[in-house]
Amino acid sequence: QAKDIILRGEGLLITGAPGSGKSFLCLEVCKLLKEKGERVVSIALTHSCAKLLGEGAMTVQAFLHRHVLHSNLWLNQSVSKG
Repeated sequence: QAKDIILRGEGLLITGAPGSGKSFLCLEVCKLLKEKGERVVSIALTHSCAKLLGEGAMTVQAFLHRHVLHSNLWLNQSVSKG
């Protein structure tokens, strides 16, 4: 159901207990979106979660600093496509 929500272009907040599959679900959804040619930015609350989400993932603080504080919208070229 979460994948369907994302593929319709709607937002989704994923929460759950440790080990419940949040990171796995995020990775699967990101994979599907990248296969469709969508730009994907993975933002996590903690560094440990960002590491689980793989290359290009960042913490909320890093995202805000990099893309909001410096008026660098996340849709620009600094976010890789695919």
